[in-house]
Amino acid sequence: MAMWQRWRVLGMGTYGTVFLVEPGDPTAPLIAVKTCPLEKSSSLLLEERVLVQLCGCLNIVSCLGSSLTVKDSTGLYNLFLEFAVGGTLEDLIKKELGLCEWDMRRYVRMIVQGLCSVHGKGMVHCNLKPSNILVFPDEGGVLNVDRLKIVDFELAKEG
Repeated sequence: MAMWQRWRVLGMGTYGTVFLVEPGDPTAPLIAVKTCPLEKSSSLLLEERVLVQLCGCLNIVSCLGSSLTVKDSTGLYNLFLEFAVGGTLEDLIKKELGLCEWDMRRYVRMIVQGLCSVHGKGMVHCNLKPSNILVFPDEGGVLNVDRLKIVDFELAKEG
């Protein structure tokens, strides 16, 4: 990732802070970057390794690379991920005050397909919850025809 600028915090977790990022190229889409101090980056390194193995899986968030930066004389590890315009499944459930049965069935199917990809590579997610499932508009850009993708593989177990 060449040049980029943090815009705002999307979320904070045990292992890092997720920012919305504007890429240096104005034609490039918005992305998310998960950042943590370099000395605490082992979990993000694991997440990157897992996401590289799962590259191309339809229901797994895409890793767009990583970088090292320095801010206020602190080394930072940055993991770039695709940005979910729809937020998390937890956000969607709260906004809709629940989910109808039809949506639940579609969403469970997508989550299970994602988990099959993870398990098929000999890994386990270990932290699956609505806040770790992202909501993307379908390829036509319509948010009410959602695609769900699993994210946050910092606690994943391999092999």
